[in-house]
Amino acid sequence: MPMHDKEGKQSFLHGPSVVLVVAVLFFAVFAAAFVVTKESNLKAMAAANDAKLGIRNFLAGSGEKTVSIINSWWWALAIGLSVLGFVASLIGKAAVALANKKLANGVGLVLGFGVLLALALNIVFVEGRNTAIFNAIIFLIGYPLLYASVVAVIASVGVAVMAWRQP
Repeated sequence: MPMHDKEGKQSFLHGPSVVLVVAVLFFAVFAAAFVVTKESNLKAMAAANDAKLGIRNFLAGSGEKTVSIINSWWWALAIGLSVLGFVASLIGKAAVALANKKLANGVGLVLGFGVLLALALNIVFVEGRNTAIFNAIIFLIGYPLLYASVVAVIASVGVAVMAWRQP
């Protein structure tokens, strides 16, 4: 399937809608991961807070307040991260399109959602778990972000491979 069919319409893999589809997929996986893993992540967060004797709790109940805020506004965070991945993918697509129009969508998607994957890896595996506030961020935002960005990057690689294989 070439980049354009006989009527001159652009194929799905080379059009802008595939970027939107991956952004919606990212949002859906983030939302599902947040809802499904919330209870187990809260237990893991409490265990991490209890295991480290020197954990700092700057204000009384700051970890609980952070959990309350995240529980109230997680959907807005998911939308914001999806939009961030979408915009970063469009910027990556524009940069790659200068060199290779055939791979522009796939590589742009990998670049855009790869940034979110790098952020998730940093939050989950690199940052120290020294405060109750940051433990709430790691367990309630970091893990769903990691799951969603891995799925989005895998889908992006799939788009790149399918676009590359087209004549």
